[in-house]
Amino acid sequence: MKMQLMSAVALVFASTSLAQAAAVTPEQLAAQYKADGYTRIEVDFSQTRAQVEAIKDGVKLEVLHDLSTGQILKQETERVAGDDDVSPGVFVRQDDRDDDHGGDRDDNDDHDDHGRGDDGQGDDNGGHGRGDD
Repeated sequence: MKMQLMSAVALVFASTSLAQAAAVTPEQLAAQYKADGYTRIEVDFSQTRAQVEAIKDGVKLEVLHDLSTGQILKQETERVAGDDDVSPGVFVRQDDRDDDHGGDRDDNDDHDDHGRGDDGQGDDNGGHGRGDD
């Protein structure tokens, strides 16, 4: 069942303008997902990338886009969980934590440091060690 769902989603994206390799804005991404029938769309973006979470027909789609090319870098689908917010709406938010200018080593980014991130102590050790290194 999951494989059929993923195949269907891949087919939809192959036939939309999201598959083209041209610069795209977060607002354009949100508009495209809305046009594709998604009812809840969240776009979190930095200078170089946009993470989209969109819900349609009980399925949550998560897509990472390169803003300079419009290319999809990563895509996952799953059924909507009981704790997911499914209320309709479009939300576009800038993520100011992209402190390394597009690289994948952000201290606050749970995608590359396995959720360790900043421990709020004002040091750079992410909760590990004494911070005097």
